[in-house]
Amino acid sequence: MSKSLRIIFYSLISLVMVLAATTVFFIFKSMNKSDSKENISASANKTSAGEGSLTSTPQVASSSSISKPASSSERPSHPTDTYTIQKGETLFEIAKKNGTTLFELTQANALSDQDKILSGQKLIIPKNGKVGYTIDNSKATELQSQADYGRLPARLSPEETCRLDAPDVFGLAFDDSFIIVSRDDNTGKAQVKVNAKAGGNFLIGLSQPIKKGDKGIWAIEEISPTT
Repeated sequence: MSKSLRIIFYSLISLVMVLAATTVFFIFKSMNKSDSKENISASANKTSAGEGSLTSTPQVASSSSISKPASSSERPSHPTDTYTIQKGETLFEIAKKNGTTLFELTQANALSDQDKILSGQKLIIPKNGKVGYTIDNSKATELQSQADYGRLPARLSPEETCRLDAPDVFGLAFDDSFIIVSRDDNTGKAQVKVNAKAGGNFLIGLSQPIKKGDKGIWAIEEISPTT
């Protein structure tokens, strides 16, 4: 083989080797890109699945703010003694009939004019100047269940419970000053003092009817005037 042919032969071999090496390089590069895309896709799927799991979790209210008193049907306790006025009756007669005084009756019902009463009107009857409450266990259980899911944070506070449930008795109002006096989560008892804008100071006794401790709802047991 002549010298020129050998040069051409070796040149062709070198060219083939370079082409082979280049081909192998691009094959591996293509494989790495494919693996990278698969990893990114798998990661995205995991993230998507995780996000789906998070959004399926029920969201519960975390704020304890309230804007108005609870309706009668949403209260866990109500005044124990009430009386429906009959036609022609006077407050004096009603007070005497129910073992209280005219002053205590008008005070408990925040009546400024004892002559402005109507037949069929319901009055709260105080006993020894105090208004006792009866707990509705069925309603209390319902409210406790909602509180367990974080839906009624205000019900876990004695002060906020008073703000929700005390208005109208003794003329108490939603925007009065409710101040905690004592609270015992072991016995489930609390006392809240009220400085009423309409006049007078009052003490509200509460209990936890279903569950004791910081996760239990509160219910009013008694409201009494104080000096």
